[in-house]
Amino acid sequence: MSSRLAVLRAWGAPRTLLTALALAGAVQLAASAYVGLPAFAAEIPALDLAAPAAALLLASPLVDQTPDLTLRAVRPLWRVLLLRYALVQACGAVVLVSLTLTAWTLSRALVLVVFLAGSAVAVAAVEAWFWVPVLAASYAWLWRAQQRGAAEDDVALTSALATLVLGGLVFVAAGTWRAHRARCPPR
Repeated sequence: MSSRLAVLRAWGAPRTLLTALALAGAVQLAASAYVGLPAFAAEIPALDLAAPAAALLLASPLVDQTPDLTLRAVRPLWRVLLLRYALVQACGAVVLVSLTLTAWTLSRALVLVVFLAGSAVAVAAVEAWFWVPVLAASYAWLWRAQQRGAAEDDVALTSALATLVLGGLVFVAAGTWRAHRARCPPR
């Protein structure tokens, strides 16, 4: 059991869970607050910042901090990567529940799942620089939310589930391919 806890600590699971709990608490405290950002004309509801913040803060276990140990893993690599992805989505579920306990509906809060899946795809593409495309997507989503209003930003459950599965598949496939290339470099 202690080896499993050591693996979770190496992935940053306790830090990620504490970050998710802090973000969930911040969501409850800032449920009716508005934030002024320099790039936007009107103030933005603070809850609109929750999904982008979760995508930036909770995705750290997806970035492989110990690639040499990952290559020597006893378990199949796809299972290790899938567990990392599941860890991030489980921590995101804490924030999702907090969002649904506020004025947001479940279909509005499912944007969090989409952002976390997008973070996984960004990690698969650019590894530690995942925050750059996530930040760009966050800006685009906040701009769209301000232009169109909150009612049009709902995410259907089937779309969220499809994004969840596709994001995980891309993350696992890219991580497995990257490890294969490291083990068997081209000649």
